[in-house]
Amino acid sequence: MENMGFIRPKFGTFAALGFTAVLACTSQGLAQETVRIQGIENMAGLDRYAVNGVGQDSIAMLWGDMLVSSDHNGNYTPGAITEWLWADDGLSVTLNVRDGVVFSNGEPMTSEDIAFTILRLKSPELPNARAWDVVDTVETPDAHTAVVRFSAPMPIFLNLASRTPVLDASAFAANPAGYFAAPIGTGPYAVVEFDGPTGTVVLEKKDDWWGWTDDNQTNVSTIQYRYSPAEQSRISALLAGEVDIIQKVPVNEAKRLEDEGFSIESYIENSQVYIGLRVKEGSAFADPLLRQALSKSIDRQAIVTSLLGGGRVSTWPSMPGSVGYRENPGYDYDPQGAAALVQQSGYDGRALNFYLPNGLFAQGKEIGETIQAMAAGSGINLAVQTLETATFQEYISAGNYDLYMNSFTMVNADSFTQITSLIGRDRFNTGYANPEVTRLAGEAGVAVDLEKRGEITAEAYRHIMNDFAPGLYLYEPMGVTASASGVSGFVSFPDMVADFRFMHKD
Repeated sequence: MENMGFIRPKFGTFAALGFTAVLACTSQGLAQETVRIQGIENMAGLDRYAVNGVGQDSIAMLWGDMLVSSDHNGNYTPGAITEWLWADDGLSVTLNVRDGVVFSNGEPMTSEDIAFTILRLKSPELPNARAWDVVDTVETPDAHTAVVRFSAPMPIFLNLASRTPVLDASAFAANPAGYFAAPIGTGPYAVVEFDGPTGTVVLEKKDDWWGWTDDNQTNVSTIQYRYSPAEQSRISALLAGEVDIIQKVPVNEAKRLEDEGFSIESYIENSQVYIGLRVKEGSAFADPLLRQALSKSIDRQAIVTSLLGGGRVSTWPSMPGSVGYRENPGYDYDPQGAAALVQQSGYDGRALNFYLPNGLFAQGKEIGETIQAMAAGSGINLAVQTLETATFQEYISAGNYDLYMNSFTMVNADSFTQITSLIGRDRFNTGYANPEVTRLAGEAGVAVDLEKRGEITAEAYRHIMNDFAPGLYLYEPMGVTASASGVSGFVSFPDMVADFRFMHKD
C-alpha cells in the first residue's frame, strides 16, 4: 500500500471504545422500533470494495457517510465532504471536509481519514483497485482540506466517491484484519452484530449523527438485515410477520402481496441481465456463428412478458438514460435461422456449461431453464447449473465456464465500469479481444466530458452488438420491493441501492 505515511494513531483500544460509544448513543432519544430486512445480497463481508454488490452500498450508507451523496441518477450533493473544486486541467480536485463529524468511537473525522480512505482503494488486493489507478497522491494541508492529484483525468471520481464510506485511518491501522467485523464509521447507525456465513448484519441508531434534523429523525433504533436467496422464503417470512421489508420480489407475486395489505414499490431497474460467453480461442463460442445462433434462439420478449410478467427487453448494452445509450432495434428472434447457423458452425453438439448465480435475480433458475429449452430447439445443448454466489464469482472470474447468466448494475446511470472493466479489461475472463473496443474503452476511461464519453462508449457498444460478444443482453428487470404497511421512509433507487436511513415504523 502506498502514500500512507501520514497516518497517526489516535488511540490504542479502538474496539472497546467503539462498542461503548455505540451503546451510549443508542440508549438515548425516542427511537425504539426494529425494522427487519431480507435481501438477496450475501453480506459475506462489510468492506464495500472487497465484496462487490449494491447491497453493500445500502448497508455502508448506514454505518458510514459516503464522500459525496447521490440521487443515483448522476447528480451529486455534499456528504462527508461539503465542496469539491476541480482544477482547470482536471488533474486535481480539492475536497473541503465537513466539520463536526465524528466516528462511532468518538474520534473526529479529518482530512487524514479522507486521504487514507481514497488511497486504500488503490490496494492491489481489492478487486476494483484499477478504477483508482490514476490517483497519484492525496495531500492534507490542514484537517479540513484534502487535495487529490491524478496522473490522468478521472471522470468517474464523484461516481465512485458516492459509494465510498469514510474510514477511520488510525483505527484501521491498529487492526486492519478486524476493522470490517464492526466498521467504525461516521454514519447514522453502527454495526453491533455481523455474521458473514449467514449474511446477517444488525445496526443500532446513533442519536448524535450530524445529519439528523427535526424533519428526518427516525424512530427506528435497530435495523436487521439478513441474506435470503430463495424468493418464496422471503415472501413467506413477510406474510408471517417475521420481516418488515423484502427485496427482489417476483413481479407475478406483487399483486398477491398488495391484496394482502403490503405496500409495493416497483420500477425498471438500471441493470441488465445478460449472458456472458467464453470466446477465447478453442472455446465453443469462439465461433461467431454459434454466438449469433444462441442469440437468435432466445425469445427475450416471451421471457419478459410470459415468465417475468414485467420488465423491458434489452436492445443495447446499456439502458435508456445511461451514458452511451442509443436507440436500436435489438436482437432478432429467429429459431429457424438459429438452427441453420448451428449447422453452419463448427459446434459438435457437446454439452456447454451454463452457470447461474443462486438468487441473484428474480426467477433466475426458471429463466436459465427456459433459455436452455429455447437453445435446444435450435440444436445447442446447454447444461444448466445453479451455483452459490461465491462459487459463481470464482468460476466466472477464472473463465471456468462456457457461458453464464449474470446482471450488471449501472450505478448512478453510468456505464463507465462496464465499458472499462467488464469489457475493456475483460474482468470475467471471456477472452474477448477486439482491438477497436479496447482502444475505445481506454478513451472512454479518461473522457471527462459526458457527451464525448457517451459517443465513445456508443461506438464501442456497436462493435459489441455486431460481434455478439462478450455478452448477449437479455432484459432490464422490474424491481419490486414489498414492505409491511406501517414501514415508510425508505427509498429504492433504480440501481437497486436502497436508502434505509430515514425510515419510520408505526
